[in-house]
Amino acid sequence: MVKRIRNQDKPAQNEDPSLPTENHKRRAAKIDAWVRGIHTKGGGREEMLTGMYDYMSSFKGILDTANSAQMDTLCVQFPGFYQFAQLLEDMARGIRDGRIEVSKD
Repeated sequence: MVKRIRNQDKPAQNEDPSLPTENHKRRAAKIDAWVRGIHTKGGGREEMLTGMYDYMSSFKGILDTANSAQMDTLCVQFPGFYQFAQLLEDMARGIRDGRIEVSKD
């Protein structure tokens, strides 16, 4: 008999679906530590923008699998993760509103 491996991004049946999975927490902690490192060195949003590409796949992995309650919990538990998400949201809003121009190339 083949043993099935549970998807790490889905809570077990007896777990609260509003709580982030361990995989979500691990990815959010990675982003949080990176953002805190930038702030420790006196950096801010500009430094986040120049280096955030390396963390986008971790963020997208969370975004694709977490529900809104899980995202809210991660943002409270990991302030750097919240700042990362907020920066992306601000950029998306700026593009949508036309304040940030994006090349069509």
